[in-house]
Amino acid sequence: MKYINAIKDFLWDVYYYITGLPENIYERIKWFIQRGKKGYSDRDVWSFDMYLAEVICGGIGRLIKNNLRNKEDIKIFHEIKEGFDAYLEYREYKFNEIDIKRINKLYNVKTRKLKKSLKLLAEHFEILWD
Repeated sequence: MKYINAIKDFLWDVYYYITGLPENIYERIKWFIQRGKKGYSDRDVWSFDMYLAEVICGGIGRLIKNNLRNKEDIKIFHEIKEGFDAYLEYREYKFNEIDIKRINKLYNVKTRKLKKSLKLLAEHFEILWD
């Protein structure tokens, strides 16, 4: 039985290699359907802070790009996006590098900017529409 599973795994590996499909195609399809139904997937919840920061940055970036607002709103959008961008940069660097001084500097920047962004987001939540 052990050999049969090993052969089956090998054949699946060959299939994925030939077809170019990712190994976790079932999970990817499941996550896609979950996002369509719920707006998030099981995978997104694994690192929910990153998921939300990316969604907020993308959405705010789109609002800035559309530029259908007054200059004051656009300025607020830029400030909100800046804080979440700093958070994403910090998280990416933290998990990919070892430079403690750089991580501490990014942490201080992230903390200051993110607190300001979260405050602005709460104060101006009602203007987040296009």
